[in-house]
Amino acid sequence: MGTLEVTKEKLYNFSSFLNEDGFAAQVYEPDENNIIYQLLIPITPNEGETEEETPLIQVMFVEDVLEVSGHITKEINDTFILQFFVPILINNQKFDINEMNIFLSYLNKLVPIGYFGNGVEGIFFRHTVVTNAKNIERETSLEIVRLISFFTKRFYKRILALAEGNKTKEALLKELDDEIKGLNL
Repeated sequence: MGTLEVTKEKLYNFSSFLNEDGFAAQVYEPDENNIIYQLLIPITPNEGETEEETPLIQVMFVEDVLEVSGHITKEINDTFILQFFVPILINNQKFDINEMNIFLSYLNKLVPIGYFGNGVEGIFFRHTVVTNAKNIERETSLEIVRLISFFTKRFYKRILALAEGNKTKEALLKELDDEIKGLNL
């Protein structure tokens, strides 16, 4: 079995245990728009939100893109990078890049895994895990998805508010500071 067939099997298994845990994960197979197998996990909306208002976790093995495009060949017993990626889609972009980067840096101090970033692909959250032979450990992976869901939902609206010019970085940082102080940690 080649590494891409293993990806298919591993992502379908991952999808199964995510769905058993209450997620609505779905594997997307390669087609004219997608050259590799990917797992898409809709983040459950907060109360009063629609699915369109919440982001989607995209899961893939990074090496699959390089393998399909002919840049590398890997053996299945090699190590692979499993990427969890959440694009944050902005409809009406009105932000200063430096202000956004400062805000994202602040958020990164609060998240225990991964990071929020701003790059060619827009604003995003990304976390990667190195796996051996594309093995996806059930409990660890479930916890990663839960954490990404929690923190993305927690900060998504604030990132949009800054990106679309509805709130200033200063106002958002004050909100976060007040919220953290209210936790009495």
